[in-house]
Amino acid sequence: MKKFEAKIIDVDYGMMEGVGFSDYDDKVKIYTFHKHYQVGNKHNYDNMIECIDDNKKDYHIFSLYIYEHSGLAFSLEPFGGIWDTCLFGCVCVSKELSSIEATKIACDMVKEANDIEAGAFVEVMINELDICECCNNTKSWDYIDGFVFNIYDKEDRKTVVDFVSYYIKDFDTKALDELIDNRYY
Repeated sequence: MKKFEAKIIDVDYGMMEGVGFSDYDDKVKIYTFHKHYQVGNKHNYDNMIECIDDNKKDYHIFSLYIYEHSGLAFSLEPFGGIWDTCLFGCVCVSKELSSIEATKIACDMVKEANDIEAGAFVEVMINELDICECCNNTKSWDYIDGFVFNIYDKEDRKTVVDFVSYYIKDFDTKALDELIDNRYY
């Protein structure tokens, strides 16, 4: 007998390559200058002043700050304390975009990076199980599909419920709700 199963698993930062401070597109560049963390675009700048001077003609420049204490947090504004925080780098958004659009992109990138750090992304995996009819044990299983989403994004949650419901008609969202309720943000 065939049956579908939905599993919810945590996603680590390594699995999230392509989001957060990764290459956004040709209109956005992230340069960081920290001895322990290198995110964003690889570069050969010796310091941030050289980087800003090189990019200020074609890009809106946003300062990027990091708070490092039992995890990481990012901001476009200074954190206010002098401990565990520093200027991390800069976000450069093409001047082909308005300053309002550029600000929104920079803010969205920081929010997404903070969500990744907070563990907000999970993956729902759909597996097809082959169940033995006599003993009800799983004989084999095949991965069918998967969906990574941000548990704090209501639209993502609706999309994932619709996605799972396609395979599992009587999908119980209880496990998903418990996961979301047990997370802190």
